[in-house]
Amino acid sequence: MGVDNVNKAIDRTLRNTVHREIGCFTDEVNKAEKIYFLTTVSSKRIATFFDSIKALPLSENRSDITDRDLLIVFDSELNGNSRFYDLAASFKNSSGHVAGIVVDRKLDYIAYVDELLGININQADIEKYEVDQIFGKTVDVLLDEVDKKVLHFEAK
Repeated sequence: MGVDNVNKAIDRTLRNTVHREIGCFTDEVNKAEKIYFLTTVSSKRIATFFDSIKALPLSENRSDITDRDLLIVFDSELNGNSRFYDLAASFKNSSGHVAGIVVDRKLDYIAYVDELLGININQADIEKYEVDQIFGKTVDVLLDEVDKKVLHFEAK
């Protein structure tokens, strides 16, 4: 087997892995009845995505969360975020589901996340560019893929 064939196999494997991870994240979105979100970044693409799935910002603990509800967290922080911790923990403890796209997989609230897409940013890139810039653009690209698989809730 030639080097080119091995590289093509590796590329296919990576693409399949990314598509599987996006598929798992999308499954959470598709099966949710109500969707809420928390985010540390803002972009027109992110706003369009949240609008398309009729997601509402979560700014306080809610008592009406059910096991059919989803909280989506987009977090570019490299350190803990106590507000996100409190809201994610409360949401999960109220039987809701939590899906996240994060930079730091060691954040204290990750234990409450059911579906995690971790974005690994090279340390040299962190030092050269702003984390929010890299994270935001990466999320934009991921959302393009998620959007292809999300059932937009026109019928609900």
